Amino acid sequence: MSIETKMLPGERLVWNYPQLVLEPEEGLKETQKYKEIVLRGNLPGECDCPFTMSEQDSFQEMETPAGNVDVYFLYCRTDFERAVQMLAYRGEPRPLPASMGAVTIRGLNNWRTIHAYKARYLAAGNTDWNAEFRRITRNADSGIHPLKYKDTIILLSNGYYSAVPPGEAGFSEEEWIRYSRIIRTWHELAHVVSGRLYPDNRETIRDEVVADCIGLTAAFGTYDLRLARLFLGITEEEYRPGGRLENYLSGQDAGSEASRELLDRVRRIMEALDGTTDGREPFERLREIEEGRIGVV
Repeated sequence: MSIETKMLPGERLVWNYPQLVLEPEEGLKETQKYKEIVLRGNLPGECDCPFTMSEQDSFQEMETPAGNVDVYFLYCRTDFERAVQMLAYRGEPRPLPASMGAVTIRGLNNWRTIHAYKARYLAAGNTDWNAEFRRITRNADSGIHPLKYKDTIILLSNGYYSAVPPGEAGFSEEEWIRYSRIIRTWHELAHVVSGRLYPDNRETIRDEVVADCIGLTAAFGTYDLRLARLFLGITEEEYRPGGRLENYLSGQDAGSEASRELLDRVRRIMEALDGTTDGREPFERLREIEEGRIGVV
C-alpha cells in the first residue's frame, strides 16, 4: 500500500504539491522558497497540512475518455481558496468570486513522481541522472518519454452551483447542495476531455456553456435551459449582475456593445443545446457537441 492511500484528501494534496505549505502572498512565485519547491523539486522535510480539513473531504480518481483525472473535494471554503491560490494562481492571494466553486489545474509538476523515477533509475545501476532528467523534462509534452509528472487535477468546493440559492434553483437546500456537486464535477471533467480530445474547439464562453450542459446532463439527464441561464445570470431580456458571466466580461461594463455581443453569443449556444439531451451518457453528449453532430458552433 502506497503512502498516499493512507492520507486524507488534504494531506494527499500537500504530499503531491508541497508548495501548499507556503502562505499565499503577492509575488510569491518570484521568491527563492517557492522556486526551490516548484521548479527545483527540493521538497521540505516536513509537510504539515495547512488545511482545516473535514470528514466530508474526498479524493477520487475519475475515468474519462481522455484518461483518468484526480478530483479533490474540499468542504471548507477556506481550504478550497488556499489550494486555488497556491496551485492555480502560483501563490498570489487573489480573491475568488463566490460564483467560482471549482477549477481545473493543468501542468502541475509532481516531484514525488520524478523522485520515485530517479530512485528506480539509480537502483538499476544508472549513474548520469542529470542527463536523464534533462531528457525526461525536454520530452515532457512530446509523448516520447512515458513518465507523466505533469498532473491535471480538479478542485471542488462545497456550496451552491454558481452561487445560485436553492429557492431560485427550485430545490431544497440539501437537494441543491447534492446536485451542485454533481454539476461542478462534470462541468470540470467536460473541460478536461474537451481540452485533450478537441483542442481546436477552444472558445472560453462556448466551453463554459457546453460544460454547464454536461454538468446538467449528469445531474438530471437533460439540459435545463432555465438553470443554465440562472448560472450565468441571463434573463429573457438582459444580463443579471452577480451571475457567472461577469467572470468572462474582462472588466467591460455589462451594457457595453462587446458585452451585448457576448450575451447574444451565449443565447445562441444555449438555444442550440436546448432540447438536445435525451438521457444519453454525459461524455457521449459531449462528443456529439464537439464533433458537430449538434449544431453548436
